[in-house]
Amino acid sequence: MAALVFVVAQWWLFGPDRTHRPNHVYFTVHEGESADSIAQRLVSARLLHTAWGFLFIAVRRRWAGQLRPGTYHLSPAQTPQGILLQLVHGKTINQIAVPAGIHVSQVIARLRSHHIGTSKQYKALEEHPLPGMPSKTSAVRDGLEGYLYPATYAIFRGASSAKAILPMWRTFQQKTKGLRAHLPKSLSFRGWVTLASIVQAETRFPSDDAKIAAVFFNRLHRHMPLQSDATVYYALSGSARGPLTRTDLMVASPYNTYRHRGLPPGPIDNPGRQALFAVLHPAHVPYLYFVTGPRGHAVFATTYAQQLRHIAEMSRVKHGK
Repeated sequence: MAALVFVVAQWWLFGPDRTHRPNHVYFTVHEGESADSIAQRLVSARLLHTAWGFLFIAVRRRWAGQLRPGTYHLSPAQTPQGILLQLVHGKTINQIAVPAGIHVSQVIARLRSHHIGTSKQYKALEEHPLPGMPSKTSAVRDGLEGYLYPATYAIFRGASSAKAILPMWRTFQQKTKGLRAHLPKSLSFRGWVTLASIVQAETRFPSDDAKIAAVFFNRLHRHMPLQSDATVYYALSGSARGPLTRTDLMVASPYNTYRHRGLPPGPIDNPGRQALFAVLHPAHVPYLYFVTGPRGHAVFATTYAQQLRHIAEMSRVKHGK
């Protein structure tokens, strides 16, 4: 009987909590929080049976003062020692936001700031994208650009670049599966995402997406250059500030759609679902031009003369005339 009591006590103090489903939950350790406070909250979160085993190990191993702040992904299936080890080593979860229209370089900067992946790892992924992504050609700047789906991702501190990027690509595949069924034969997968990325960059308002997509399709059908300022900004790699100059518009880059007809070699950002949808369902309008109004909405035109009038009107509004 004494042996049975000992075994039960050991399980109760140091074993996992199997009275609840072993679903992972997010648990945050606050800056300066004591081991006792953490232990009590772990019990309240139903991650531990009791605080005693956790505190006993923390004191015995001299870990009580080494528990690192941050958000962790924990499960009742873990033992108190397993949870302690995770908190001591600082194996935290970081919430990485990927908004629509963000560039891969910006995503990588956010990941690196949270100690996720290395520059060498990301460079290798940019040159050799994940399985299923279009192969990188010599003209494509970054093989990952366009295929990281906008969302917020929970990623472990210290994770490799592949483990950080893979969920973004898998989410892209999952969220766009239904859309890809409507991809016309005249448009490749890369072309679809590329055009969507331009639409994404050209407007702040999703309500304009379908009309802007129509403008670009109309220009392509007429063998007119797209003349998208967004592609020039991308070609200039962020060196341009403010309105583009004549010199900017002449930059020698395959992404410069003022100098090169057709689509650029690849996406210029990571578009959201609305822009991807708009390219598959463009508006039925005759527009060939647009200019962004003072409030951010696009103003459309069917002739160049109309476009010039709109630009002049925008200029007068801007200067208060």
